[in-house]
Amino acid sequence: MQWAVGRRWVWAALLLAAAAVLAQAVWLWLGTQSFVFQHEEIAQLARQYAGLDHELAFSRLIVELRRLHPGHVLPDEDLQWVFVNAGGWMGAMCLLHASLSEYVLLFGTALGSRGHSGRYWAEISDTIISGTFHQWREGTTKSEVFYPGETVVHGPGEATAVEWGPNTWMVEYGRGSSAPRTSSPSSTLFAPMPGDSDLSSLPTSSARTPESGNSLGSPALYGHEMAVCTHF
Repeated sequence: MQWAVGRRWVWAALLLAAAAVLAQAVWLWLGTQSFVFQHEEIAQLARQYAGLDHELAFSRLIVELRRLHPGHVLPDEDLQWVFVNAGGWMGAMCLLHASLSEYVLLFGTALGSRGHSGRYWAEISDTIISGTFHQWREGTTKSEVFYPGETVVHGPGEATAVEWGPNTWMVEYGRGSSAPRTSSPSSTLFAPMPGDSDLSSLPTSSARTPESGNSLGSPALYGHEMAVCTHF
């Protein structure tokens, strides 16, 4: 019995060591990549439309992104809102761009929700268009609240408790490594970090992982998880 328990600990240690090596390799690889988008670019663009009706803001933002980055934003016929359930919270996302190293999407909730953020390989930033974003960082005893025009940054390996008020909508940009299994929050899946005590409450492979877990491609592949779609 003791031998079996010891063997499990050895395997756990090996897996953690492998994850650490993989993470280092990933960040070295990312340092050699060129990116289409920048965190500050997306945040600054989203801030221009903060406080507007979220559908109007999203429509104008998409037009501007297509002007700035022709060929890198999905066409109108592929823009679809997808329900996302992860970490105890529920929201909806609309993917605009995805590659192996970065993604841009729209995210939010009409009703409000709360839960565990998860830990990810990616660095994620959310710029709020409407509503409120409450965040309680691991290791602290006080929460913060963010309002339209402000940007919330979630670093690689970090974990927070999150709460979004009703009608909270935001623009999200993520940059990091994709997991071997690629279905998406953005179609680029970013794997959760090892070491959380309740892995069942975390997304299975990304920052925003649809529970249907389909493979990389158009959001249309998410099938029954599709919410009512607004074409901008």
